[in-house]
Amino acid sequence: SAMSSKPKKKRKSAAAYAGKGMKHKRTKWGNNPCAKVTPGGPVVLITCDDTKEKKAAIEVACWLTAVADEMYPKESAPTGEGDGDGEGEGAGIESKTEPGSVADELEAELRALRQQKPSKPKAQGGAGQDKSRDAQGESSASGERFVTSNIDGKALTMLRCKDPKVNVSALLTKVMRDTLETGVQNTRFTNRVIPFTHSCFTKGDLIKTTAEQAIKAFFASEPSDSKGGKFAVSWKCRSGKSNQLDKMDGIKHIAKCMPEDFVVDLNDPDITVLVNVIGRFTGIGLIRDYKRLSEFNVVASLSICRETPNRFVA
Repeated sequence: SAMSSKPKKKRKSAAAYAGKGMKHKRTKWGNNPCAKVTPGGPVVLITCDDTKEKKAAIEVACWLTAVADEMYPKESAPTGEGDGDGEGEGAGIESKTEPGSVADELEAELRALRQQKPSKPKAQGGAGQDKSRDAQGESSASGERFVTSNIDGKALTMLRCKDPKVNVSALLTKVMRDTLETGVQNTRFTNRVIPFTHSCFTKGDLIKTTAEQAIKAFFASEPSDSKGGKFAVSWKCRSGKSNQLDKMDGIKHIAKCMPEDFVVDLNDPDITVLVNVIGRFTGIGLIRDYKRLSEFNVVASLSICRETPNRFVA
C-alpha cells in the first residue's frame, strides 16, 4: 500500500513564541530604552555588563550613598521631641530610660522595631502595586538618596537623585578621582557612571533651553574669581531614533552659551558639556576634568592606577 504523504508543518514565527519564555530581541541600546522614564532632575547613567543591570544599579547606589553621606551629611533629628511619625516618640522613651533598667531598654527597642517594620502588602493588591510601580519606571534602590529607574536598555541602567542638596556632578567627580588615585574597586559589574544635572524630553528647542539652564547653574556654583579655560561638547546618541536631531546645530548653540573667556579644546578640555540622547530622554551635564578622569570609566581608571600607582591627578 502506498504511504500517505503527510504535509510538512509550517515553522512558527517569532511572534508566536512571544511571552512563552523566548527572549525579546533588542538592539544594543533598545529602540526606546527610556519610554517609562520621566525627565526632570539629576540622574546618573550607568553602563554595565550585559544582564547585570539590576546588580550594577544596586552597587552604584550603595557606593554613591556612602560618599554622599560624607560630602552632604544629613541633619540629625532631635531625640527628645516627637515629629509626628512615631520616631520621636520611640527616641524619647529610650532617652528617658535609666541605664540600670534593662526591662525598659528592651521595651524601648521593641517599640522602635515595630515602628520601623514595614507593613505587609495585601494579597489582592500586592501584584497590582508592583505592576503600577513598574509602570512608573522607578523602584527603590539601596539608600533613600538614589532611586533606580527601570529603563529598557541592554547593559544600561539609571539612578535618579532624590536629594536636592547632592550635586551629582561634584559627587561623581570626587568618586572617580578617588578611584583613580587609590585604585580601590567598589563595583563589580559597572563600566561607566555618567552624571547629568539636568534632563528633558528629546526635542531640539527643549535640549537647547535645558543646556542653557545647566550651564548657568554650573557657573553659578563656581567661585567668582575663577578664570576662563578650555571646554568641549560631547554629544552621544544611544538610540537609533535619536539620529533625527540636528547634532551640529545643538553643539553650536551650546558653544555660544559658554562664557566668552572659554575656548574650544577637544583634546584636553577643563570642562566637558555632556549631552546623551536616549530615545525620548536626554541628559545634560557639565563635568570638570572629564577626559583626565578616564571619561568616568571605572574599569579604565582601575587599570591606569594599577599600571602607575603613584600617578597624581591634577
